[in-house]
Formats: sequence, C-alpha cells, structure tokens
Amino acid sequence: MYPPGKRPLVLMLLSLLLAGSAFGYSFDDDIPEINAPVARLTYVRGNVQVRRADSEEWERAVTNLPIVEGDEIVADNDSRFEIQFAVDKFLRADELTSVRLLTLKDEGVAVSVPQGNVSVRLNDLDSSAEFFEIDAPRSTIALQSKGTYRIDAGQAGASAVRISVFEGGEARVYSSTSGFTLRSGRTARVFIEGRLDGEWELGDSDSYADAFDRWSADRDESISENQRDSYYGSYYDEDIYGADELDEYGDWVYAQDYGYIWRPYSSSISSYSDWSPYRYGQWRWVPPYGWTWVNDEPWGWATYHYGRWIWYNGYWHWAPYGYDRYGRSWWRPAMVVFTTYGNNYCWYPLDYYSPYYNYNYHYYAGSNYRRRRNWGGNQNPAPAPTPPAKVSSRVPRSTPILTPEQRQARRTTPPLQNIPPTGVVTASKDEFANGRGAYRRPPLSTAREVLSKAPVEAQTPPILPTYEEAGKRLGRDVRVERPVVTRPANADKTGATTRTDQAPLDNRLKNTRMLGNRPPLEVNTPQGEVKTAPGVTPGRPRTGGVDRPAGQTPPLIERPATPPAEEKQRETPSYPQQQRRPQPPLQPTPRQETPRYEPPKQETPRYDPPPQRRPEPPLQRERPRSEPPRRETPRYEPPPQKSEPPSRPAPAPKNDPPPKKSEPSKPAPSPPLQRGGGSKKDPDQ
Repeated sequence: MYPPGKRPLVLMLLSLLLAGSAFGYSFDDDIPEINAPVARLTYVRGNVQVRRADSEEWERAVTNLPIVEGDEIVADNDSRFEIQFAVDKFLRADELTSVRLLTLKDEGVAVSVPQGNVSVRLNDLDSSAEFFEIDAPRSTIALQSKGTYRIDAGQAGASAVRISVFEGGEARVYSSTSGFTLRSGRTARVFIEGRLDGEWELGDSDSYADAFDRWSADRDESISENQRDSYYGSYYDEDIYGADELDEYGDWVYAQDYGYIWRPYSSSISSYSDWSPYRYGQWRWVPPYGWTWVNDEPWGWATYHYGRWIWYNGYWHWAPYGYDRYGRSWWRPAMVVFTTYGNNYCWYPLDYYSPYYNYNYHYYAGSNYRRRRNWGGNQNPAPAPTPPAKVSSRVPRSTPILTPEQRQARRTTPPLQNIPPTGVVTASKDEFANGRGAYRRPPLSTAREVLSKAPVEAQTPPILPTYEEAGKRLGRDVRVERPVVTRPANADKTGATTRTDQAPLDNRLKNTRMLGNRPPLEVNTPQGEVKTAPGVTPGRPRTGGVDRPAGQTPPLIERPATPPAEEKQRETPSYPQQQRRPQPPLQPTPRQETPRYEPPKQETPRYDPPPQRRPEPPLQRERPRSEPPRRETPRYEPPPQKSEPPSRPAPAPKNDPPPKKSEPSKPAPSPPLQRGGGSKKDPDQ
C-alpha cells in the first residue's frame, strides 16, 4: 500500500511502542496493567507491624510504607499509626489497635477494626458517589458526610462498641439486628453480646478529650496547614496526594523546559551523606506491584511514586509530571530504570522524556497471581477513557510542544546526557532486600557504562528476586522477630453482616434492617421538596415509617435469622410476659383506684346530704324547668307562689279556711270543689 521507505511516521512510532510494550514499557497516561489503589502510612510511632494479603509473615511498618487492599496493621503498647487514603481522608489508630483494609478502590473504602480505638477524619465525602465504612465487632458504621468520627471497639471480651460523631458528621450505625442514624454531637453505645445484643443507648458526645483525641487534633491541624498552602490544581493535581508536604522541605522554581519543579532545601538532605534520589530507603515487597521503593525522607511519598527526578542547574529537582502525560496521574512503585552489572543490581531515576519502565514485569506478567486475586488490573488491557473526576488537564502545562521526531529523539538519547553518574545506585543481589545501609554508589566507570544505553534498547528488564528468595535475607529493618500478640483471634469476624463482595453494606443494611425492604413514605428531594416514594399508595393514611400493604400482618422490619438456642433465650422472657401482663393488671388496677377515688365519695355528700343546699334556689329552679308547660299561664306571677298552691290544696279545706281568705281570688274556686255551693257566696262577698 505504501512505497518502500515511505511508511507513515505514525506507524513507525507505533511499531516502536509495540516492541517496547512487550516488556511493560508504557506512557504515563496509559492505564497500567495493575492499577490497584494504594494508601500510605503517614505516621508511625512505636512497634507497628503489617501483614500483607495472602501471607502469614509480619513485617515492621515504617513511615511512607504503601498499604493495599487486604493488608492488616497492628499497633503494640504505646504505639500509634496514621493511614492516608487520599488528599482528604485519614484514619488514625491508637495503641493496641488492629486495622485491616477490606476494600480499597476509587469508589470507596471499607476497613475492619476488631479491637482498639480509631479516629477517622474526612474533609470531603460525597455519599452518593463514594463510601467509607468501618466494621467493628458485630456492627457496621457507614459514614455519610465529612466530619470526625471515633470508634472504640474495645479489647477482647468487650460487651459494647462506642461510636461518636463530631464536627458536622453523620453516620448510619447497624447492629446485629437493626440500624439507626447518628448525627454530630451524639454518641451511641451498641451492645454486642448477652441479652442486649443488637440494642443501643444514645447520649451526647463527651467534651472530655483523652490523649488519643488530642494527638488526632494535632495531626488535623498540621495537615490542614500544609494543605492550605499547597498547590493542588496549579502545580500538581489531587491524584498526587502527599505533595502538600513538600513546601516545608523545599522551594518551587520555574524552568522553561519543565514548568514548575521542586528542589529540596540543603537542610532537608544534609543528614544524608552524598544524597541522591532512590538511595536512602529500602525495597519492600508490596503485592500486587512487586518491589516498591520506601524512602527514608519524610517528604518523599509524592516524589518517588509520581513524576520525574531531573538534574537541572547542578541540582536534583522533582517535576510533578513526565513529558508524556496528559491524563490521570497513576501511582507507580518507583520511577526508576533497573539493569545489572556483574552480580549487582543498578538503578537510576527515570528520565523526564522516558515512558514508564516496568521493572517488575517478570513478577506478574504471565503469572497466576493476578488471576488469584482481582487487583484492579486487566489481563488484556484496552484503551479506556479516564474518569472525568480524575482528569488532570485542569493543571496548566508549561512544557514546550515537541514534534513526534523530537520526542522520539529524546527518548532514544542515552540517559548519560541528562543524568549524572552520581545518580546511579547499586546493591549486590544478596543485599538487595536487606534495607537501610545496603545501597551505595558504583564506580564512576560502571555508572557511565550503565547510563550509556537508552532503556528502550533493552529487550526485557532484569529478573529481580522473588519475595520468597529475598525473604531469607531480609534485614532487621524489615524482619519481625516477634509478632504483636494483641491481634485478636476473631479479627476476621467483624461487621453487622458478612461481606460477600467489595460493594458497600450501607444500602443493603438500610433496606433490610431499617426499612424492611419497603420504600419510605416520603422522600426528600435535593430541591427540598417532599414527595411520595415510588410504590407508596397515594391517599392512604401516612402512619408508620414505611408503607405497609393492605392486609399485611408480618412485621415490617426483617431481622436476621437467629440460631435456635439464642432464639429460645430471647423469646421465652419476652412473648409470654407480654401476653400475661395485659390480663393481671386489669384486676389490680380497679382495686388500687377505688381507694384513690374515696375522697370523691366525700364530694358526693356535698351535693346531697347538706339540707342547706336542697331548699336553695337551684333545686327550685330545677323543678320549674322540669315542668314548664304546667306553669306557662301564670307567667306573670312569681314561680314560688305557683309552686305552693298545688301542694296546699288538699290540706287547706280540711283544717284552715282562714289562710284562704288572704287570697280572695283563690278561696272561691277551692270551696265549690268540696262544698258544692260556694260559687254563689263568692260574688256576694
């Protein structure tokens, strides 16, 4: 299709890239074959040990040690440690505390705390897009917003777990049987054994701060000060977390060919004899990446796992990015090139224009380790778009734009022109994994020979020793003679339920233990409106926490299955008593009420026995009210006179005619009724 010698330059470059990719040679913005998220130990005090996933060996933990999913960290007496998961997420552990990373990925974090005390500081958390969960004994705490959280799991034999929320935080707490929401300023004590298992009691958060709280507050203040003066979004992006520590140890300068680069103060490296990058530290085995550099300098996390070290104006500087980088900043075990010379390994900083050099290629390329455990990699990686939230294009680039020919020429240029011979470090194959003190400079002639070959000319990286081979010769800085004995026997049995995958438990537990697999009656929308949840029958009375279908009798909240033995212990003291209590109280209650209402019996004679109140007008008023029709005619006469004649007519004719004379109009009708002739005498009188 194309004439000889006229193949497009793009195809020529593509063939070179494919040749290099045979041993893991890729550009910085390419998605790595292994891209598992990595956390780091930002603070270590005392005897802190770590056990890697799929391993029973314990190692000594040090500052800036990478931590990956499945790792377990324990602290001895008078020991503490701090883990940083991102720019805005920290977990701190007190003495006699065990922490295991159950899930570690971009979408969220889940840790297990079988014993001890931990404090979590979240400066930012979007619960709709990410999660942060803590599994304590028989309980799970799902953090919902930024704030400070403390979880006291206690030691072996503890009967309760205590959760406290501060500084605007909010958490959903799940016990072995139910769940509830815990807001800022509140404390919950969740019982994890006995007859109260699964229950809780609430209270206000204590204002008293112990030594662990004070230390956590000091760490928060120090980190906040560093991040306040950092250059996230300008010199580097948030993927390069830990770069905010550099301002305390060096200066940022502008270079025409590299943009803003960082140079350490002379005082920051004066304690290291003849300092150069990747010389003072140790090579540690970190699955799934393989051999990983762990620096001794307190500021070296970002500078040794991102960007490039460059020799500029007679000094070592660190550039946040290599040239071939336009997307996300991926974490790397080290930015170096490995080679061999005799019985020694040699390494030096990766050149600014060189793509990433995968010196661990032989470790997991074609091995079964990646198939045994999903580390976020892909056996057949394909191009994929970078997540928008992680794109670093917002950081301005000030490096010059080169043509493809210029870029290819710079990649094939021997490193000797850009890296001084003093930048080469070597160690014998037997001392490679011994740790501090085993690394030195090779002879200058050897260093020049190593730097005279461009890394793209190498067919494959040297075969580094496996962890099993190097483990026999680990130095005292790595080897642990006696594991910490505080690790509980039930370290793997935490959480309100069993985690079956890397998904968060919050949604599942909320539906089963708080809502009973039914939608809530009302849902608050982001705009503040209250709407009926889907599936709720409109127009029904809004009672209960969730919608109960018509005719349903089972309980709304589904509780986890309980073993028969425990079920008997729980049901026998509750259900029979609830059935008997309503019956006996019905009989004693009236007996107790009768003496209580005896004084009202005294009130009844107040209305009846007193003779003074009977003849009183109220009684007379009641009688005319009872017989109003009979006395309608004498409306003009007073009611007492009308009431008297009907009572006196019978005795009047028998005994007393004179009182009838006082009433001339009335005696006339009375005699004719009894005598028969009185009607004629009345008109004459």
